[in-house]
Amino acid sequence: MKKIKGIGLALAAILMTFLVPVGALADTQPTGSTAQILVSNESVNGNQSESSDSFRLNNERYVLDKELNHKDYQLDYVKPFNPEKNGDHLLKNRMLTRSVRASEQIGDSRNFWVSNLETNAYTQLNFRLDYSGTHANVWVANDQISSDDADKLGDQFDSSIYSSDVDNFGNPLDVDGNGKINILCFDIQDGFDKSGGYVAGYFDPNDLTNGTDSNHSEILYMDTYPAMGTGSTKDVTEAYPTMAHEFQHLINFSQNVLAEGHSPMDTWMDEGLAMAAEQVYTGAPLQDEIDYYNADSAISDGQSLLYWDDDGDTLANYALSYLFMEYLRIQSGQGNQIYKQLIDDPNSNYKAVQDLIHKYINPNLSFGQFMTDFRLALYYNSPIGLYGFHGESGFTNIVRKIYNGSSVNLRGGGAVVMSAKSLAIPNDAGLNLAFYNLSDSNGPTQIVRTTAPLERNQIKVTNNRGKSDKIYIKNLSPGDVVKAYNSGKHLLASGTSSGSTLILTVKQLGTKSGKIYLTYTHPSWIPSSETAISFSGEVSGTLSRSQIQIRNYRHKRDTVTVRRIKKGDYIRIYNSKKKIIAKKHAGHASLTFSFRQLGKRGGHIYATVTHAHMRESAKRYAGFGRER
Repeated sequence: MKKIKGIGLALAAILMTFLVPVGALADTQPTGSTAQILVSNESVNGNQSESSDSFRLNNERYVLDKELNHKDYQLDYVKPFNPEKNGDHLLKNRMLTRSVRASEQIGDSRNFWVSNLETNAYTQLNFRLDYSGTHANVWVANDQISSDDADKLGDQFDSSIYSSDVDNFGNPLDVDGNGKINILCFDIQDGFDKSGGYVAGYFDPNDLTNGTDSNHSEILYMDTYPAMGTGSTKDVTEAYPTMAHEFQHLINFSQNVLAEGHSPMDTWMDEGLAMAAEQVYTGAPLQDEIDYYNADSAISDGQSLLYWDDDGDTLANYALSYLFMEYLRIQSGQGNQIYKQLIDDPNSNYKAVQDLIHKYINPNLSFGQFMTDFRLALYYNSPIGLYGFHGESGFTNIVRKIYNGSSVNLRGGGAVVMSAKSLAIPNDAGLNLAFYNLSDSNGPTQIVRTTAPLERNQIKVTNNRGKSDKIYIKNLSPGDVVKAYNSGKHLLASGTSSGSTLILTVKQLGTKSGKIYLTYTHPSWIPSSETAISFSGEVSGTLSRSQIQIRNYRHKRDTVTVRRIKKGDYIRIYNSKKKIIAKKHAGHASLTFSFRQLGKRGGHIYATVTHAHMRESAKRYAGFGRER
């Protein structure tokens, strides 16, 4: 991605941002006493918006701190890619073998498509091949760097960066069949204006397709100004970590999209892995990312781990993604191999992380809870256990981030630590928000919330005849547990929602109408009180034809008698058009209806029975002859 570091693919979402008014944490603590509270939105949906087609620097949103190194403002970029739109143009390994390109020599020139990241327009730029090695070709535009510097770049990639990334992240494909990665060195047009953020490098998935403006080869785009210096003399060593970063993006896309046919990895994960590639290559923590985390206010204000904020403080996203990926590595105990396992997972979103959490950390720990544990680790930074980075060098100087506002909107994956005079949770706080008291000397204590009872309009009961009965519950969240009890408060059924709806199956609720009682529990919350819901009885058995006797008289009133029924049964008589013409409760084992005229020439009627506390039966057809 852009190392500003990147625009990624995003999904639109709603209802995942919650307002938490600090003042609503009312005064249940002693006067003047305050508690530190962590509020974490454990929703896996970061409410990302659709990725725009152009990139811009957001220097007004970045922390411009004189104490920060200029490299703290490096960004990278992964050009947006729509697999549904461009999937037919994807190239496979060695699809475009070119004998001409395989014979390119040092000093040869070639035009490449490059992107103006401000306008998203592609133009062709001429490059000269200044280095050709085992794994890399280094191309230079407009003598931006010297041939000696190109040799340094290429040699470093061949001798160190290539194996570092391949060993820990996977293999790139070779769509052009030359067995090499093309490294293009030029001044990336990103809107840099002598200070603030800039794009140090980018990767364009379009190059691995047969689409318009594609270079049909594996390419890393490397910036020469200001990434390698603002003067005439360049320091290409500044680009070494960026090459490792961009190469991971290329490997990630090659494996997930080209080799495995999956969606591109979510931006926050892809960027976290790209920064892990820098760390593996350099052998040291990325102090620039830690420094930015320590200095940034957007993180204090609840920046989401999951939502890649291209219109805001994108550098804060990089810092969070880096720290989360390293937290996952440390907690999994798998070392650097955890990165490749993440890429190899069949999922390209948070579910890939959750798979590794279940495999190596805790089979019962959800991804949402792990995000909260990550925020607790940033706060406590304990040398052991789940709430820290195990004392690893470089991570011991992480500072606590405290929110000073009076209310906060949190996207999924966002969190704040705030001071409050109460441990009472606002009634309108979002369902996915987890609250922890951080003031206890023994460590964090979750403030357990009580689940609100189900509304009656969320529940529908179907009492079936001859098959199992069903209870339908809607407007749930994944992980919600619903239990159903009979009037004697014995458990009938229970289930866990995997989405917004849940269906409970009960062998027999009862033939007659009655009530059931449902409780509802949101994950890690106290169960709700019961919601009573009435249900109707089963459908009554259909009358047999022999139970219906019809007399069609010529000179007196016609009669319909329904026999062998029970006292209290409700009988309905319908004409041939299925319109009710008579209805009555039975006082005995038979019931007779009298009609002025059923029909001189014969015809038919329908009759139904409804037993007490049950539903009306199906209609029974009953024909009759002409008058007698």
